[in-house]
Amino acid sequence: MENYQKYNILYLIQSFIAIFIGGLIYIIYRTDSLLMFKWFYYLNLDQTIFFLKSFSIPVNDLIKYSLPDALWIYSYIMAMLFLWKGAVNRKNILWILFIPLIGISTELLQIYGFSGTFDVVDILLCIFAITLALLQIRCFNLTINYKI
Repeated sequence: MENYQKYNILYLIQSFIAIFIGGLIYIIYRTDSLLMFKWFYYLNLDQTIFFLKSFSIPVNDLIKYSLPDALWIYSYIMAMLFLWKGAVNRKNILWILFIPLIGISTELLQIYGFSGTFDVVDILLCIFAITLALLQIRCFNLTINYKI
């Protein structure tokens, strides 16, 4: 198995783990008034949700409210790196950074009254997630085309 193939699978695994953990945090700690909970109840998953919420332990607000977004951004980048076989170049950089930039932009728009509550920690964690994801390319000695 070539080097990039081995690490390419790791990108996919990391993507699934990050989205799974982010989803669990949301399900366990967020209020039932969110739209997704209505979908869960419509799909008769209310007992499963109740069961998952029973595992709730006291956690910092950073974990409840900021970490899931960062994990989802990390998951997206890992999935994109999987699809692009770890290569970052001018043809795919916009695809790789599309969702992270939307996430940061919507957080910034909250300053001006758009839906949600602005939190600089959200932005910092999103930037950290982007950086951590992209640093793995260097760690795995994969391809970065600096002529972006």
